[in-house]
Amino acid sequence: MKFARDSWQIESAIAKGRDLPDWYIKEPPELPCDEFYISSYFDLMSCKNYEGGPLPWDKIRQYAVEYKQLDQDLLELFTSVMYALDAAFQKEMRRQQDKK
Repeated sequence: MKFARDSWQIESAIAKGRDLPDWYIKEPPELPCDEFYISSYFDLMSCKNYEGGPLPWDKIRQYAVEYKQLDQDLLELFTSVMYALDAAFQKEMRRQQDKK
């Protein structure tokens, strides 16, 4: 996710012949399913009841069934992944706030 936001740093380092940043070198590769989950998470972010709040369980389920057309057996996995992404996102937001 950091690459999408800060890719200019990579392009600049390559163009200037500089070392690549550590965060880029250590970033794990994205798996083919990552785009599915990440785009779903960003779609669901607008469903939060208040800024910084958790994703509502009912909105996750509704989105999974109506928009992504997931079967019942995948709902639990999808919900778990959405909560994990939300926790990681919230942790990063808190970290950035603490830096200010």
